[in-house]
Amino acid sequence: MHRVLRALFGRTETALAAAIVATAIVFSVTSPYFLTMPNLVDLVEAYSVTTILAAGVFVVLVSGGIDISFTATASAAQYLAAYLIVRQGVPAVPALAVSALLGIALGSINALLTYHLRVVSIIVTIATASIYYALLIYFTNAEEIYNLPDWWSNGISFWTCQGRMSAQRLKTVTFALSAARAISATMWLGASAAAKLAGIANQI
Repeated sequence: MHRVLRALFGRTETALAAAIVATAIVFSVTSPYFLTMPNLVDLVEAYSVTTILAAGVFVVLVSGGIDISFTATASAAQYLAAYLIVRQGVPAVPALAVSALLGIALGSINALLTYHLRVVSIIVTIATASIYYALLIYFTNAEEIYNLPDWWSNGISFWTCQGRMSAQRLKTVTFALSAARAISATMWLGASAAAKLAGIANQI
């Protein structure tokens, strides 16, 4: 038991969690508005995009790699969703599904090059990030998309807080589509590399 507690409290994650809790307690005591539902909703809305993107990159980092191209993947998925919905009149659900498939496809390219060709992941993703951005500019002629639907720009309402309607912008959802490529990265790269790093298997 003593060994478990020492290992737990000796980790950086434990110290970070304690610092977060302490900060929350201080702000809760000094401000009556901090620990309220509207403020929590605002925090979720403010950091949701970063959290979603970080979740996708986290899978690659755990497997021992690094991904530089996740912003390019997110941009491509978001633009495709906007193009299908605004320019082609495709309903939201099919458009988001197609964008998710694009994210998986771009992630699969990274995984195939990294795992099967034994190329270092940072080299692969630096190259693919440049390629993805270049292809996005080429196929779109660097043209911006305006006249987005109200539910895209203003958000979708999920709940009411103290008489005030709070919403999570659907743009966050389209950014979330890029995280789907972590699935393919896990299948092709993460499963083997993570298992080796954890000592589960010498070879997959």
